[in-house]
Amino acid sequence: MKIKISIVFVLFNLFAVFAQQDLIKEIGKQAIIIDSLMKVNKNEKENYRVQNEILKNKIDSIKILKLTLSKLEKFKAEKGKVDNLIKQKNDSITLLKNQKSELSQKISSERIICEQKKLDEKEKVKSEILAKIINTYKGKKFDDLIVSSSKFSIERDLQLIGENNELNQIFIDLNKYFDAKSLLDNPFDGEKLKKSQIELNTIKQPSASLDKLKIQIENYQLLDKGLRDCLINIDTIDKKETVSGMEDGIKKLKLNKIQTEISKYIFNYDFNFSDYPYLSGILFQVIKIKFPNPDQDISKLIPNK
Repeated sequence: MKIKISIVFVLFNLFAVFAQQDLIKEIGKQAIIIDSLMKVNKNEKENYRVQNEILKNKIDSIKILKLTLSKLEKFKAEKGKVDNLIKQKNDSITLLKNQKSELSQKISSERIICEQKKLDEKEKVKSEILAKIINTYKGKKFDDLIVSSSKFSIERDLQLIGENNELNQIFIDLNKYFDAKSLLDNPFDGEKLKKSQIELNTIKQPSASLDKLKIQIENYQLLDKGLRDCLINIDTIDKKETVSGMEDGIKKLKLNKIQTEISKYIFNYDFNFSDYPYLSGILFQVIKIKFPNPDQDISKLIPNK
C-alpha cells in the first residue's frame, strides 16, 4: 500500500514537474508574445506620436491656409474696391479728356475767330492810317510837305503805304530834297554836290524852299573856301602873335583881330548859320576855343587842309 502511495506521489510529482515545465514553456511563449506586443505597442505609440505631430502640423497648416485664405478674400474684396475705383478714375479721365478735347476745339475756334478779328481790325487800322498818310501828302504844297516831313518820316510812310502811284513821285522828290539838304551837314564834297544839283533840277514842284536849297548847294563851295581863308588868316595871326601871360589889353587886341576876320567872313559872304550847319559848327568851335584863350591852336579845324 505504501509502495502504491509512493508511486502515486512520485507520479504526481512527475506530473507536477512536467506540468511546471509546460507552464514555464507557456510562460516563455507568453513572455515572447508580451515582449512582441510591447514592441508593437511602442511602435504604435511612436507612430501615434508621429501621426499626431503630423496631424498637428497639418492643423497648423490648415489654420495658416485659412488665415491666408481670409487675407486673400480680404485682398480680393479690397482689390475689387480698388478696381472699381480705378474704373471710376478711368471713366473720369476719359470724361476729362473728352472735355479737354472739346475745350481745345473751342479754344482753337475762338483763337481763329480772334485772329481773324485782329486781322480785320489791323486791316481797318492800316486802311485808316494809309488814308491819313495819303491825306497828309495829297494836295499839299511842296513847301508845306518839306516843313511837316523829314527823311525818316518819308521812309517810314513809304514802307507803310508801299507803291502808290498817286504819291510815289512826291516821295521821290522829297527824298531828293532831303538827300541834298543833308550834304550841308557834312564837309564839302564837290562830286556829291554836282549830283544833287542834277537831282534837284528834276523836281517839278514849285517851291521856295527848293529854290533856296538850290542856291545853298550852288554857293556851298564858295562859302567853304571863304571859311577856309578866314581860318587861315586867324592861324596866321596865331603864328605872328602870342599873348599868353600878357596884359588883358593886349589879349583883347588879338581877340579883336580874330573877331574881325570872323565878322568879315559873315558879312562878306552873307553867311546864315542855319543854312550851312557844318560850316556853322566849325565857326562855333573857333569862337569857343579862341575867346577863352586867344593863343589856342585852331589849325585842325581848317577845311580841306
